[in-house]
Amino acid sequence: MTIKNVTLTAAAVVLATGLAGCWDSTEVVVHNPGEYKGEPDPLLAQSSSARSETLTQRFQLGQVDR
Repeated sequence: MTIKNVTLTAAAVVLATGLAGCWDSTEVVVHNPGEYKGEPDPLLAQSSSARSETLTQRFQLGQVDR
């Protein structure tokens, strides 16, 4: 292979990689207001005091120095 062929091949690979990084899905997701379609929150099944304790523990875990 000559230097010209190697350069041309490298440029094609860089161009293809760059274009692949710019690709975006064209799928449209329609969300209806006020309609949650995710998994149910396990905290809502707990009693108020248990939920408060769980949230306090999560908060404390996030507040510790790293």
